[in-house]
Amino acid sequence: MTPRVHFRRVPKGPVVEPGTYAQWQKNSSGLLAECCCPNGHGGTLRSTKFKGNHDVDDSGVVKPSYVCTEKGCNFHAWVVLDNWVPIKA
Repeated sequence: MTPRVHFRRVPKGPVVEPGTYAQWQKNSSGLLAECCCPNGHGGTLRSTKFKGNHDVDDSGVVKPSYVCTEKGCNFHAWVVLDNWVPIKA
C-alpha cells in the first residue's frame, strides 16, 4: 500500500502552517476543507458533488490523491485528514 501523508486539523481561519487543514461543514460551494501542503502552499478540497475534484470518506481519507496546484510545487500524495468529522447530508 502507498504511504499516506497525514494533515493535522486546525481551527478555521487562514491555513498557513504546512501539512494542516481546516474543515468546513455543508455549504453551497461544496468546499470540504482548506489545506496547506507540506511545502507551504494553500489549496482547497471541493466535493465532486459540486463539480469539485475530491471526496473525503468518514475516516478522513481523501480521494483521489492530492496534488498541489502551486506552480513549481511537486507535492502529490494520498492524504488523510486527521480528526475528520463526517459531514452530515
